[in-house]
Amino acid sequence: MKNILIAALISFSTFGMTYAGENPKLLKEIKRKVFVDLSKVDLEKNKEEFVIVRFRVTNQQIEVIDISGSREELTEMMMDELEDMVIRTDAKDATTYQYKFKFEKE
Repeated sequence: MKNILIAALISFSTFGMTYAGENPKLLKEIKRKVFVDLSKVDLEKNKEEFVIVRFRVTNQQIEVIDISGSREELTEMMMDELEDMVIRTDAKDATTYQYKFKFEKE
């Protein structure tokens, strides 16, 4: 039963990310590490749900400069994920990155 529930949650929504910068390894690492449980979020079928994050990587930690999104609950979930993340990929301390995380209902 537990496996069925997990599979249903994964197929319920997809998670996409758009990168605006020049560090594809960083994008790949963040994409691999971010897991947002959308089981308690009621996404609409034809509405784009997103979170845009501007950040720097300092001492292998993400320092969020600005975060905004279509829903406060998505923004809070992303903030929680990013605050706990340890980044192993080389990232320049002075560089500001911007990612757009997209959430869609399937």
